[in-house]
Amino acid sequence: MSSYASSFNESSFTPPIEKPPLPISSEYEMMSGYWSNLQVDRSNWHERAMEECPEVLQYRERVNPIARASKFANLFLPPNRLIDQEILLSIISQHLRTLALVDTESALHEEWDGPYDIPTHLLKSQLTFLVQRGIFHAEQFWQLSPGHSTLPEKERQKQFDAIISQIIGPPVIPIPISDSPIEQETFLDEKFAERAPDSNALCSASFNQLIMLLTVNKLNTQIPPLVDDNSIEDLATAFCLTYNSFVKSIDLLSKLRERFQMAFQNNDKVMANLTFDFFKKWVTESGSEIEQSTLEAIKRFVNEELKDQFPGQTDDLFVQSDKNESLFDFSKAPPVDLSQGKNAKKGSTVLYTDGNFWIGNFKLEDINPIEVARQMTFWSCSRFYALRRTEFIDCAWDKPRLRHRAPNIVSLLNHEVMLSKWVEASIEKDNAFFTFILQVIKALYELQNYNDTYSLFSGIVTLGGALQDTLASNLDKKSKVFYNELMDKYNEVPTYGKIRKDYESALNSDKPTLPYLRVSCSSVYAVSQIESITENGLINLYKALRPYKFIMEVDKCKTRRYSFIPIKQIQQKLDNLPIAANNE
Repeated sequence: MSSYASSFNESSFTPPIEKPPLPISSEYEMMSGYWSNLQVDRSNWHERAMEECPEVLQYRERVNPIARASKFANLFLPPNRLIDQEILLSIISQHLRTLALVDTESALHEEWDGPYDIPTHLLKSQLTFLVQRGIFHAEQFWQLSPGHSTLPEKERQKQFDAIISQIIGPPVIPIPISDSPIEQETFLDEKFAERAPDSNALCSASFNQLIMLLTVNKLNTQIPPLVDDNSIEDLATAFCLTYNSFVKSIDLLSKLRERFQMAFQNNDKVMANLTFDFFKKWVTESGSEIEQSTLEAIKRFVNEELKDQFPGQTDDLFVQSDKNESLFDFSKAPPVDLSQGKNAKKGSTVLYTDGNFWIGNFKLEDINPIEVARQMTFWSCSRFYALRRTEFIDCAWDKPRLRHRAPNIVSLLNHEVMLSKWVEASIEKDNAFFTFILQVIKALYELQNYNDTYSLFSGIVTLGGALQDTLASNLDKKSKVFYNELMDKYNEVPTYGKIRKDYESALNSDKPTLPYLRVSCSSVYAVSQIESITENGLINLYKALRPYKFIMEVDKCKTRRYSFIPIKQIQQKLDNLPIAANNE
């Protein structure tokens, strides 16, 4: 390092650099004339230091989390995960402004003269936040790297895949998109659009054919029937929901741009408007799932090519819906049932004070079964109503690398397991719990909350053997009929036809309902096994339309919503159900 000290004051060290380095702070500028020579080119000092003292580099990589995070980013992050330069400069500028380094920020703007989009409401440095998050992600990789983890190899790889997927995204295996222009294919040409032999319905098509089908003038063109009697509107919605399974967003944007250009060149206003309608549907319904780099490309395309063609129609294209919209209307909620349950033990202290709080060291069986059913319904609905359609795509809940894409489904399925274990453990500890939980199940069934009905009932079924038979035989006549009815429906695997029938009847009623989510997931899983691409390299429409059918059935449940007042202490109990032997 002595060479740097000796060369520091040598005026003939290197030619002066063209531009002065960016000032760091006013304090630095004040001292620069005293100890620093601005004519010295310091750009290669880091490289020389690493060459002369390689142990410095090793030490830095071993203890410096930022350097380690940067190295892991180079290894794992694909190019499309890099932040756009304009966004990065805005983040850096906002960081400098937060630190009150006004001169440095001004110099940055002079050096990089470009657009800066800095939200005025951000009072904390986003750059610091990004660096901290990057370090955290890198440390997760580090801890699960071979040689640094004590987990068995299979478990280590499973967690490693999950973290990679959560940070980078799932592996995308897109279809091989033909480079041929849309206009080189004739609409519904048999080479590019196949029909089902029994119904003559369109069952597979090339990417170009799909774009034409979704943007064609339906009044002047004979549209063939689609598989399963779906409409073009169904296909458009299903395609926007499932397209990520077989094509990249950037390729879809490229094809739609090509379609727009065809319409503009031929002065075909009808085609242009139909293409814009589908384009808008795609952006508004799938915007949250589109990669940031593609989203930026879409915004540039809109500003440069669509804004003048569709005046006023692009203004609200990227307006996000209000995510803070309430999931419940509490004005319609029935009053909380304050009565103590018949199963409440002596000494339990369930009190209601000043009309506001439940207090005391209580158990769920101390509370009226009807109110327990309401609270369970509220817990499930708070996840179910937040569930997005895209959580079903690619059966994300079932794959470690994709589970982060389905947080609400994962939460509900995990809770089902916890409810089942809680019921089983509680009955084994105290047989009297069986009567209480059956009352809760009956209340849930009457509420048409089939998800929690069968989640709790599965705990009873898990008991099995003599204990279950003995408890069931001691039920009164009315309860036994209900118990046998549920057992008959639950044991109808794998079709669950009677459970599905109950759910379909509930959808046609004027009351809210909650489906048994595990059955809905099994339906989506079964049809998702269809191959995305046919043997001829065409997109299989079954792959898009059949999962969509089941997803929309689940989505219908959000039309009529439950309205119950949540009790914080009971919701906390449901978050931490006792399944251990102490059952406290």
